[in-house]
Amino acid sequence: MATITLQGTLQLRAENVGSKSEGRYAIFLTDEGNEYTLYRAGNMPMGDPYFDPYDGTSVTVTGEEEERYFRVEEIKLCDHSKK
Repeated sequence: MATITLQGTLQLRAENVGSKSEGRYAIFLTDEGNEYTLYRAGNMPMGDPYFDPYDGTSVTVTGEEEERYFRVEEIKLCDHSKK
């Protein structure tokens, strides 16, 4: 798979409530309206504290798209001061 960079908003959400996979997930909403669950290689997609500082922020993520999931290699805050 090819490495790509997407821009959007990261939100931490409680997902799968009431199931064994219940937890807090990093959900990425692209500027184009697509939604992905973020994860890092070697980590479960739920409860990864790596994403905590980015909750509710506009970011770019670089990595590989895998249907509803996106394996993050790098994440950066968007600099909205540059137009």
